[in-house]
Amino acid sequence: MTGIQGSDAVWGYPLDEDLVQRVGDSLLNGYGAVLDGDIGAGRHGIIHRVLEGLSGKVHLVQFSALVLVPWSETGDRQDHVDALHAWLLGESSGLPIVVYVGNSYMVTEEWIAVLGALVITGGVSVLALSYTRQQGREPELSRLAHLDRIRILPISLDEARAWIQSALNGSVSQTAVFQLWSAAAGQRHFLHFLALDWMEAGYLCLSEGHWVVSGVSGPIGEHTASLWKRILESRPQGERTAIELVALSGGLPLSALLKIVDADELDGVHDSGILEIGPSHLHTVRLRGEAAPRAVVAHVGPGRASMLLNLLKKSAGYPVGVSQAKLFDWERLSGVETSPERIMEEIERSISDGNVQRALELLPAVFELSESVRFKAARLIALIRCGHLSIAMQEVMGLPMADWLLNGEGDFRDWPGIVSIADQVANIRLAYGIIEYFAHSGASSAAEQFRMIERVGEVVRDKYEKNLLGDKAYKICTADGSVALAQLSMHFGHSRWIENQIYVHPDLQGGMLSQWQVALDTALVWAGRVDGGVHRRSEMTLLNHQSFESGSIARDARLQLFGLKLVSGDWVAAKAILDDGWMGGKSATNLNHESLLYSGLLDSLMGRHQEAIAKFGPEVLQLKTYDPRGLLRLALAATASSYAALGDLEAGRAALFSIDVAADTKSFTSGRFETLFHIQALHDLGNMEAAATAWLETVGEDRRRGNASWALLEATVAISHGYLEFVDALGELVPDVSGRFSEACGQFVEAFRAHRRDPLLSAAASMEELGHLRLSGVIREIATFGDDGTPGSRAYAPNRSGTVGAPGLEASIIAARALSVSPLHEDAMIREHWLKHSVEQLGLTTRQAEIARLAGLGSSNREIAEELDMSIRTAESHLYQIFGKLGVRKRSDLNRLLQVHAGLIVGNTGSTS
Repeated sequence: MTGIQGSDAVWGYPLDEDLVQRVGDSLLNGYGAVLDGDIGAGRHGIIHRVLEGLSGKVHLVQFSALVLVPWSETGDRQDHVDALHAWLLGESSGLPIVVYVGNSYMVTEEWIAVLGALVITGGVSVLALSYTRQQGREPELSRLAHLDRIRILPISLDEARAWIQSALNGSVSQTAVFQLWSAAAGQRHFLHFLALDWMEAGYLCLSEGHWVVSGVSGPIGEHTASLWKRILESRPQGERTAIELVALSGGLPLSALLKIVDADELDGVHDSGILEIGPSHLHTVRLRGEAAPRAVVAHVGPGRASMLLNLLKKSAGYPVGVSQAKLFDWERLSGVETSPERIMEEIERSISDGNVQRALELLPAVFELSESVRFKAARLIALIRCGHLSIAMQEVMGLPMADWLLNGEGDFRDWPGIVSIADQVANIRLAYGIIEYFAHSGASSAAEQFRMIERVGEVVRDKYEKNLLGDKAYKICTADGSVALAQLSMHFGHSRWIENQIYVHPDLQGGMLSQWQVALDTALVWAGRVDGGVHRRSEMTLLNHQSFESGSIARDARLQLFGLKLVSGDWVAAKAILDDGWMGGKSATNLNHESLLYSGLLDSLMGRHQEAIAKFGPEVLQLKTYDPRGLLRLALAATASSYAALGDLEAGRAALFSIDVAADTKSFTSGRFETLFHIQALHDLGNMEAAATAWLETVGEDRRRGNASWALLEATVAISHGYLEFVDALGELVPDVSGRFSEACGQFVEAFRAHRRDPLLSAAASMEELGHLRLSGVIREIATFGDDGTPGSRAYAPNRSGTVGAPGLEASIIAARALSVSPLHEDAMIREHWLKHSVEQLGLTTRQAEIARLAGLGSSNREIAEELDMSIRTAESHLYQIFGKLGVRKRSDLNRLLQVHAGLIVGNTGSTS
C-alpha cells in the first residue's frame, strides 16, 4: 500500500489513497464496503476523505441516527426495516444513502440483519468499520459478504493494529457503546427520554444562571451536543451562563464536539463562546473577565470531574448548579474514617442493619475517594441492595467494561484501573453486579441477561486455560465467580445452559482438570438439580476429579460429591465421604470447621441432634469471617432445628435469631437448605404464623421465577407440616390439561395426612398412568415407611412439636429428586418432533439428527458413541459435519436449536432457558 504523508496522515499513520478511491467507487456503484479495521475515525480518517471526494453525491447517515428511530412495537424486524427505509429515503432527497457505522461492535447480529435488509431493499450503501483488536467480531461482519450489493475490502491486521495504537491513544469511549447498545436493544425510547431530560434540565439551570453539568460520550454525544447548542442559541448573548460537557471515560474526540459548536481551534476561548478544556489544562482554567465563555467543553475522565467542579465553584462571578453530579458533603460521614475501605465497611454495616438511607448518604464519598475496580463493584452491589436502581444505573452507565460485557469486547488486561490480581477478580464480581442490576431493574430482556452471563462464563474459563489470571486469582474466581455465575444463571432460569456447559469442555486429559467444570457441578449440586442423567454425569465427573490424591481440586471434588449425595438423599454415602478426613490438613482451621459443619448438618438431618449441637460450637461459628458457601447461616438454621427437637426452645430461638446477623446476604448456594431448616425450626418452635408467611414468600418467589422443581419441593414440605393450602401449588406448577393430575395430587395429600399405605400406593398408580413415573416412584418409596417412628421411617414420625403427624424433611428431599424433572413421555415427544423436523427442514440424516439431539442435551462424545454403538472418532466426525450443516459452533447452540425447532422446552420443568 502506498501511504500519504504529512497533514493527510492520521496521527502519524499514513492513509492509503488507493483504498480511499476504491471505497468511494464502491459506494457510487451502489455497493457497501465492509472494512476490517477501524481506520475511519478522526477528522482526517478515511471516511472523511471518502466523503470529501463524494461531496454532494451521497447522503451520509450516522449509525447513531438509525438507533434513534424506535424499533416497531411489534418487534418485527421487517417492520423496522421498512420504517428505517422510509425514513432514510425521506432524509436523503434522492441521493444514494451511506450509513456510517462508527464502530462495528455496535453492530449486533440483529443490526447486521437490518443493515443487510436495507441494502437488499435498494438505495442504501453500508460502510462498516471495526476495531481489529476486538477479536471475534470479523465473522459477524463477514455474514454480510454473501449479499450481492456488499463488498468486503480487507486491510492487513498489522496495519490496522498499528493505526489503532497510534490513533486511538486511549481516548475512545467504551462507555458510549454500552449506552447506545442498551438503548437500542432493551429500552427502545431511552435515548429520546434521556435527551429530553437533558434539555429540560439545561433550560431550568440556565434560566437560574447556573452551570449545567451533563454527561456526553460516544456516538450519542453529537446528538446531545447539538441539543446543548440549541439551548445556547436560545439564550441572550450577554447572559453569563455556561455549560460543561463532561465526556465520561474519555468521551468523544475533542474535535467532534468542537466541530458541532462551530469552533475551529482546539484550545482557548473562541468566537462562538466555547472554551475547551483538556485534562492537562484543568489547573489553568480561568473563568473571569470579559472573555468569560458561554460554554465549557471539558474532556476529562470521571476521576477528574470533581476536581473540575471545585475549580468552577471557586471561579468568581458564577453560581454553580449541578444537574447530574453533586459534590459530596463530607459532614455526612459523622466520625467515619475517610478511607474507601472504612466507608465501604460502614455502608455494608448500614445495609445489614436495614439503614438504607445511611448507606446511600455514604456512597458518594466512595465515588470521590476511589476509582478502584473493587470499590466500583462494592458500590454497585450496595446500591442494588439498597434498592436505589436509578443511582445504580448511573454507575453502570459509567463503567468502561459494561459494553464489553454486552458486546464481547476487550480483555481483562485492557480494562482501566486493573493493577493487581485483586482488581481482576473484582472485575468478575463487578460483572455479576451489572447482571444483578439488570435482573432487578428489568432494563434488559432475558435473552440479554443470558448473553451477559454466557460471556462472563466464557472469559473466566478462557482466562484460566490461557493462564492469564494466575493460579491464586483463578481459585478466587472459582469460589466467588464461577459458582456465583452458575447460580445467577439458574436464578434467571437458564439452568439448561449451565448443564450443557459442564460437559462441553471436559478437559480431563494429561492431568489437567477443568476447574470451571467442577464449579458448575457445585452449582448443580447445591441448587438441587441432580436428577436422572444430570445426577449420573455429575457423579462421574466428580469421581474423576477426586481420583487426584491431593490438592485443592481433589478436595473441592469430594466436597461437591458430598453435596451431591446430601441433596439426593443418600446420607449414608455422604457421611462416608466426610469420614475420609479429606477436609483437614496443615493450617486448615477453616476447612476443619467446614467439615464439622457438614457433619453436623448430616447429624441434624438424620435425627442425631445431640451430636449435631456438639459440632456447632463457638469455634465453628466463627466461620462468619470466611463463609464462601453460606455455611454459617445454614448451620445456625440446623442448630435451631436440633435444639427445637430436643425441647430447648430458648436456645433454638436464639440460634434462629442469630441467622439474621450472621452474614450480609443469604447465599445462593445454601439458601434452599437453609430455608428448609429455617421454616421447620419456626414451626417446631411454635411460631406458626411466621412459618406460614415464610412458606408463602418462598413458594411465591419460585413460582414467579418459573422454578417449578423447587417450588414443588417447598409445597411438598409445606403439606408435610399441615399447610394444605399448598396443594394448589402442585396443581398450578405442573401442566394439567385434563385435571387428572390435580386429582392425583389431592389423593396424594389425603394419603399423607392419613398415614395410610394403600391410598399412597393408589396415588402412585395414578401418577404412573399420567406419565409421572419418577413421582410415582417417590410416592411408592414413601409408602414403604412405617408409621411407628422407628429409625429409617422418620419421615412418618409425628412432628416434633406434636401438632401434626406427616412426612418430614427426609421425604421432601427425596421428592426434590423426583419432582425436578419432566414426565418421561415428554422426552419421547421431543425426540420424535426433533427427528422429524431436523430431517425434513434442516437437512440432517436420521443418524445425524439423533447425534445432534444427544449432544444438545449434554451428552459427551463418549456417551453418544456408547448410546449409538459407534466409535468416539465416528461420533466426533458426525458432530463436525452437523455443526457445519446447522451453522453452529458449540453444543449450547445445539441445545437452543432443540428448544426452538422441537417447539418444546428441553429437560427440566423448572428450566425457562
